[in-house]
Amino acid sequence: MTTPLTANISAAALTASITAANKTYNGNTTAAPTFTITGGLVGTETVTATGAATFDTKGVGTGKTVTANSNTLANGANGGVASNYSLTTGQTTTANISALGITGSVTAANKTYDATNAATIATRTLSGVLGSDAVSYSGGTATFSDKNAATGKTVTATGLGLTGGDATNYSVNSSATTTANISALAISGSVTAASKTYDAGTTATIATRTLSGVLSGDTVSYSGGTATFSDKNAATGKTVTATGLGLTGGDATNYSVNTTATTTANISALGITGGVTAASKTYDATNVATITGRSLTGVLGGDAVSYSGGTATFSDKNAATGKTVTATGLGLTGGDATNYSVNTTATTTANISALGITGGVTAASKTYDAGTTATIATRTLSGVLSGDTVSYSGGTATFSDKNAATGKTVTATGLGLTGGDATNYSVNTTATTTANISALGITGGVTAASKTYDAGTTATIA
Repeated sequence: MTTPLTANISAAALTASITAANKTYNGNTTAAPTFTITGGLVGTETVTATGAATFDTKGVGTGKTVTANSNTLANGANGGVASNYSLTTGQTTTANISALGITGSVTAANKTYDATNAATIATRTLSGVLGSDAVSYSGGTATFSDKNAATGKTVTATGLGLTGGDATNYSVNSSATTTANISALAISGSVTAASKTYDAGTTATIATRTLSGVLSGDTVSYSGGTATFSDKNAATGKTVTATGLGLTGGDATNYSVNTTATTTANISALGITGGVTAASKTYDATNVATITGRSLTGVLGGDAVSYSGGTATFSDKNAATGKTVTATGLGLTGGDATNYSVNTTATTTANISALGITGGVTAASKTYDAGTTATIATRTLSGVLSGDTVSYSGGTATFSDKNAATGKTVTATGLGLTGGDATNYSVNTTATTTANISALGITGGVTAASKTYDAGTTATIA
């Protein structure tokens, strides 16, 4: 019996080359190799090889070394037993790892209008970063689409990039857009108001409008609105309130402003004209006058105001017609009196008529002279006011007839007044009295006829 012999058949060593596929960074060193058998096959046998390989590092690069670290053999299309072959590892090649494209996004901070389109990046976010890689979205500047205030405005950030230990393994958009708001800038508006003369209304006129806080170069104005005083009455430093104010101009929409503003202005009293009438009077040796009527010209609407008070005097005490009367100390009363100013002095005219007084005379008695002429003996006045200088003077007097009698009527005519105050009086120009005309004593003479003695005393007037 023959004893069988034993021996080993060792696998035939194959030679092969590899190529590796380029890849996009994926955070590891895994490579995808392709093996090509270059030698060691028996006959027409074919064998395929698959396996694994790794890049030298996980990082991005070109021409990076790729090393095969395992393989598996399989029968090829022409047959063969793969197990009869062996293929060593360690083959190398080169391939590229390209940066992984990730997406960066930003948010922008809202801001108050500042006349620029500058924006502030509020947050930065990356989408697509692998595992725990250290990479951040950073840098860049942002701008609004324009400077104007609005909501949901487009903000564009540029110059963005990546930082961190793994930053070079990624590529990212260097620009990103988002939206944010530019809110209107609150500014302050103020007004001044024109003072006015009282007109019975509260309407005020805005004199000037001023804005505080407008940014340099912007075109914006404070405009519109109406203004009213706190009430209609005349006073200084009265509150004026303007409402309905707003902004106009090319940059007006970029601002907000107070629609109401207050200031102060004056309502001065309205000058009106007061007039008076005065009573005529009879001479009383004084210049005192009496105001009989007061009138106002220029009072508005239904305002309650009256001309009142005061005292009046004639220009002098003397009787005359159309004498000037001056009233002083006049003023205004009534609910609206303080809203007006008026002349405190007014003039008018009135008459001082002469004071009627009574003149009397006495006449001298006389001896019959065959005429009616009488002589005024005394003159007296009744009613002359104390201190006045006036005398009853002039005139001629006649008896009622020429005949002698007692208590005969004497009439004086052409009488009048003299003296410094004579013109202030009127007096009777005729006055009557009584006086006597006594018989005129005359001397009578006779002749007697001679007679012959007749024993008597009888004589005959011849």
